[in-house]
Amino acid sequence: MTENNDLPSKYALANVYEFSLANPREYTYIAIGSSPRSKNLNEFTPKIDQLLPQFLVDEIKDKNKSERTFRIIHIDPYTIISIEFLHEYFKSRSEVIGLEFEYVDSAEMLIWRTVDHRVEIIFLFVSIYHGNDIQMLTVNNLVDDTWFLEKMIETTLNNKYQLFIQEFSGHSIDNTRILTYNKYKNNHLLKNLYLDNIFMYDECHCGIDIDKFSPVLKQDGSFYNFKLYDYNEMKNLIGTNDKINIIIKDYFFKKYSDDLNKHHINYYRRLKDDTLMYLCDEYDQLTPPDLIMKILLEKLDESIHILEKIMNISDEIKNRKIELFQNYNNFDPHKWRIEVGKLLSLFIQNQ
Repeated sequence: MTENNDLPSKYALANVYEFSLANPREYTYIAIGSSPRSKNLNEFTPKIDQLLPQFLVDEIKDKNKSERTFRIIHIDPYTIISIEFLHEYFKSRSEVIGLEFEYVDSAEMLIWRTVDHRVEIIFLFVSIYHGNDIQMLTVNNLVDDTWFLEKMIETTLNNKYQLFIQEFSGHSIDNTRILTYNKYKNNHLLKNLYLDNIFMYDECHCGIDIDKFSPVLKQDGSFYNFKLYDYNEMKNLIGTNDKINIIIKDYFFKKYSDDLNKHHINYYRRLKDDTLMYLCDEYDQLTPPDLIMKILLEKLDESIHILEKIMNISDEIKNRKIELFQNYNNFDPHKWRIEVGKLLSLFIQNQ
């Protein structure tokens, strides 16, 4: 099946899309950059298994979902050197899942399928570039394959099924998430359908324990789509359960740090009558520095407000925050930024 390696990515992806359109599955999982991390079956534990991650095994084995159909699409040119291992792997997986896999001889794609046709796993030996990153595409003379993910999302929503796209290659999926979501966000019905049924994730890269990751699901099996929720939606989820509280806490720790770094650099540059380093919607190159600081403090306050609902924050830390926020003009800008950054460490130490 090595001829698949010579297929242009556009042709190979179009083939899979047309195949999926004609034969929809209730749950589709697309893994990008998921080539096996070992070709020794004894070493290929759930910890490194990107082919059938543990959360998918659990979904497939769930007795309450015994009729649900799955399609897993692996996209990685390096998997071509692992074909012999794949035969061995799927033979062993039959015992784990309790469903026998068979190899399907196809001229256009490499397929393993359970004999009852519930689970189908497709391998494409091509690269895929997504997110409409014009600079990356131009510099590397690449073709933008975002259309493929957009079409897979479209057919998933039309069928009211579920789609999970996971990026293992190290390439961020954030642009793709926002780009595809924006197509639906102004339609209330489609927006909610997207939030519940389309999930993208790229933090589970090839170096971490895959078996410890699983998407957070609502009681009805739909996804919690944290990275697409607005401030109030995130705030309303506080207290749902401990796992969600941890996710929200981590999200706002990162947001606090990102906002501080981005907007304070812009503030400092405007103090020197210099141009902005980071462009944003809230202000422009002519905005006075104090207005930029006002916007920064509002953003930091939003994050702190969320963290106060999840964590115990002492009066000493609250008073220090008030001092820093109200009297920023009395501090050296560099020292102020360091001290405001330290507030995060104090939050953690206070637990």
